[in-house]
Amino acid sequence: NYNIDLVQVINVQEQNSNSNFGVSDVWGYTDETGIEYAIVGYRYGTYIYDVSSNPQSPNLISDIPGPSGSDYYYHRDYKTLGDFLYIVNEMTGQDLGMQIIDLSPLPYENPIKLDTYSNGISQSHNLWIDVDSELVYVENSYPNNINVLDISNPTNPTQVGIFSGPDGIDCHDMYSRDNYAYISEGWSNQFGIYDISNITDPIRLATIPVIGYAHNAWLNDAGTHLITTEETSMMTMKIWDITNIDNINLIGEYLGENNLAHNVHVLNDQLFISHYTTGIKVVDIFDPSKPVELAAYDTYPANDGDGFYGCWGAYPFTQNGMVYASDMQNGLFILNYIPKYAGWRSGLIYDVEGVPLPNIEIKS
Repeated sequence: NYNIDLVQVINVQEQNSNSNFGVSDVWGYTDETGIEYAIVGYRYGTYIYDVSSNPQSPNLISDIPGPSGSDYYYHRDYKTLGDFLYIVNEMTGQDLGMQIIDLSPLPYENPIKLDTYSNGISQSHNLWIDVDSELVYVENSYPNNINVLDISNPTNPTQVGIFSGPDGIDCHDMYSRDNYAYISEGWSNQFGIYDISNITDPIRLATIPVIGYAHNAWLNDAGTHLITTEETSMMTMKIWDITNIDNINLIGEYLGENNLAHNVHVLNDQLFISHYTTGIKVVDIFDPSKPVELAAYDTYPANDGDGFYGCWGAYPFTQNGMVYASDMQNGLFILNYIPKYAGWRSGLIYDVEGVPLPNIEIKS
């Protein structure tokens, strides 16, 4: 562990299954008074904690039950838009669909659960919210691979588009910005880039083939590079130059000690990677061709094996420097991160006559 400090651990894993799974993804919310909340999945639903009023003793604010059957890993995913939280899951049970939670009563009253949206959606692995367009992209199943809903009125989501057939095929995750969507197309072993300026007719512009499972993708701040993960042993997190959509190039790679990365999020050109048994990694991509690890916290100290254990999610988008990391076996970690920045030095080795030696370069 270095350059990132533990504030507190919340034992949300206490209700795990006999196989010791139950904790899933993590997200966050800041109320109108500046209080920070961590939102985390557990075996039977969703916990919301106030983690900033008293960081040493986080307060459970709300417990939102959800479906909890027929899923070994208890997948849940979260996103927020304004004062509303949207939840999807892969389980069976009561209240199937996309749960909607009104967080605006915080901090004075408890959140309010609205009607669950279930029109064409029951189980879903992931969702993504495009804040500018107020659209939510909900992973579905073939042939309706992704449902696109207008949530400008949170109490009445309305379907406005769909990725179907070959578009978004095998979708696992989604990301969008400035009328472009970046779809992680799972077992199709590819990432698709789409023009979504007309959401009723998404157009595939490019396909990035990979060897592993196309798991998740996120843009750098400038939108010039796409960072992807493959959730496959020995498959690196990759950085693609997409400035020319007709000539996409791989220019950088990174992989932690366990050789298995899960998800990547980007904030201020720093990658926050939930890296399974090695915990959370922070990587500087100011120079995308030379990613540099800046900080790490091992949430799963038992080992650095390449199994699907340890850190599921990492959330860096708080307003007070906190980072949340959910660990499937060890709970919710509240961390404090003061940004660090990498420096790069490179050079050549010369012989006694001042001639550079071939094929040798120094980097640090």
